[in-house]
Amino acid sequence: MQIRFGDLSPMVEAEPIQILQITEIYFSLRKVFDNFTLNLLLHFAMTLKELYTNTTWPSVREELFSLYPDQKKKETGYQKVYEQMPSIGPQKSTTEILFTFIEEKEPEYDSYIHLSGIETNSDSKESHSLELTSWEEWMGMSINETTLNDFSPPNILAHCLLEMTLTGFDPETRKRTEDDMVKRSMEISKGS
Repeated sequence: MQIRFGDLSPMVEAEPIQILQITEIYFSLRKVFDNFTLNLLLHFAMTLKELYTNTTWPSVREELFSLYPDQKKKETGYQKVYEQMPSIGPQKSTTEILFTFIEEKEPEYDSYIHLSGIETNSDSKESHSLELTSWEEWMGMSINETTLNDFSPPNILAHCLLEMTLTGFDPETRKRTEDDMVKRSMEISKGS
């Protein structure tokens, strides 16, 4: 059997076993290259919108419901938001998405991942809640480098998807819920 490697290469004779070895080497190198490329991308500021392209709904779904099995009843809502993400225009943001592992000392409580935002243009590294953040801003936020190194893209997206939808699965529901939250907060602050 003859294999030709490029137009300028001489014809190379190869046995079937050599073809199998060459094929295995090719796929091994391709896997290494693909992993290297993904790791290289992850070390640069990556937005949530860019991270989305490294996921699929089945991979995010698996992470989401293994982390939050009680949310399975809302699967249709999560899938709808996931599928809308490519069409959400990212808004430039100075907030970075940060995951922090919180290890509970008390045996009756489970350890968990805390998702928060930190401002990249501030000396203060205090974190803040992202619950009331617009989806456009979510898509434009970069992901903290440590978070990118410690968590897989589907895992990151699963946590973000849960947080993004705490107030609803569509803009109208989110607006009503958020307005109600602001109203109740003002009433509490006035002492009502």
